[in-house]
Amino acid sequence: MNCGPAAAAAKATARAATTNKYSAAAGAAAASKAAAAAAAAAAATRDAFVISYVCQQQQLELLLLLQLLCCCSSHWSSSKETQQLLQQQQQPLLLLLQQQQQQQQQQPLQQQQQQQPLQQLLLLMQLRLQGLRSIYSDAEIRCLVICLAAAAAAAAAAAAAASFAAALPQQ
Repeated sequence: MNCGPAAAAAKATARAATTNKYSAAAGAAAASKAAAAAAAAAAATRDAFVISYVCQQQQLELLLLLQLLCCCSSHWSSSKETQQLLQQQQQPLLLLLQQQQQQQQQQPLQQQQQQQPLQQLLLLMQLRLQGLRSIYSDAEIRCLVICLAAAAAAAAAAAAAASFAAALPQQ
């Protein structure tokens, strides 16, 4: 599994610590808990391939939500600091989405049809976020982006732990 996006998300979360230390600390704690939970679940069920797939899907959904928030925020009259934070969070996401698109082009048509529910989820999130644009203040947007990035990093850590557990020989 490619851990580049996970490392980039973790770095972005660390950079965001200067803006909101509490959210970054909570994100780091969530990442370690998620990794420990995924490793324990993989050892208990001996079905780490399924766990890895679920973690990867969870990570992708969180990153899609983060991207949508970044796109919607461009319509807000936000502070320069928030715009810089959003751009930092968006860079690792764009790399991951490019990788996903390349994988989709290489997949058979049947597998692409199985991914339609994720596209429907994306559309639903877009509609919901359009309604939220007028609700959140600048500080709330900043906190939401930091928390989403931390959650995405936690999901990436869990996926990496599950992939590692899947590679271990089963006893």
